[in-house]
Amino acid sequence: MSSVVSSSQLGTYTSSHGGSTVSGSTDREDFTPTQENLDTMKSRIETFRIENALLIEYARLKGTDLLPQGTVIEPNVHAHYKFTKKRYTPLPIARKLEIAKYVNDQIDKSIAEASKKFNDDIEQSRAQLIQIQVREKELDKEKAQFLREVCEESRDERTGKIIGEKILKWFDDTVKMKETKKETLILKKQSMSAKIKQTNARLEQKKDLGEKLQQVDYDQLQIDNEAYQDQIAELSKKLSKLQKTSSSVVSRLQNARSLLAEEEKACATMQQSIEQKQKAIQKYEKEASGVEEDHEKLIASNEEIATKKSEYRVPDVTDYIDKKAKIYETQKIIKNWERKVQLAAMNVKRLQKEFEEIDTPRK
Repeated sequence: MSSVVSSSQLGTYTSSHGGSTVSGSTDREDFTPTQENLDTMKSRIETFRIENALLIEYARLKGTDLLPQGTVIEPNVHAHYKFTKKRYTPLPIARKLEIAKYVNDQIDKSIAEASKKFNDDIEQSRAQLIQIQVREKELDKEKAQFLREVCEESRDERTGKIIGEKILKWFDDTVKMKETKKETLILKKQSMSAKIKQTNARLEQKKDLGEKLQQVDYDQLQIDNEAYQDQIAELSKKLSKLQKTSSSVVSRLQNARSLLAEEEKACATMQQSIEQKQKAIQKYEKEASGVEEDHEKLIASNEEIATKKSEYRVPDVTDYIDKKAKIYETQKIIKNWERKVQLAAMNVKRLQKEFEEIDTPRK
């Protein structure tokens, strides 16, 4: 409060508090400072403090001052308060009770609002906690599925490493499944938004027509809400079932794809083996045709040799011995002549050397 209440002395106090009486004046000599009077005065001061705090709170809530702006209290020796603008009159008990009730109601209202806010925050926190728990379960499920389908079933048996193509396929399938779920939730949200708009339109129409909502309308809305909740629960169960079925189908699809990849790999290996064997067969066929040709040639040669052999006549032994003797004599004569030729060559070389020695002094 902006009003100034100044007093250097208090006037005469005459009041009963708790069965005790304080009489006298603070500026008079007949004031008896007994312990009882002091306790009573302390109690009254505490009461004034409480009333002052109550009045300050009331003024704060109302946004106004209890006393007019610039009002000053001036005491006199006869304990009559004088004001510069108007005479001060104490607040009656009814007014104090009214002020106390107003402040109490405002405090209760603030407490109710704070309690509502706290309850809303608690409910929101619980909803977030439930959402986090659901998300944790989904993440644990996806983690287990990833470990089972990728880390365990997608390893190469030869190298022991995870195949990158299978990881990409798993992520693509997961993204497609989440996109499908997202589209389903979007459709559900659109349906619920349309129903909410329809209900709001009905309410606005009733307001425009001046109709008041009866208890029947609220009951009907409650029945519709329960029906929608049942539909939502049923659709949620179906969605959960479809998610489980989808995860199972995706798992089977991953297994089938892994088996298909292994079969394709085995088929490619078998195809390469077949091509190599076909090339070997072609090579063997060429070799076989060459062997057949050689065999035919050998058969013809054998037939020719057999023909010549059948036509060949072996000479007599005496003729063979005579021819061998002649050959031996001829070889012997050849050796003698070769020796003679060598000797003649040596004589020629010697004579050439002598001629060279004879011609040398002449030069």
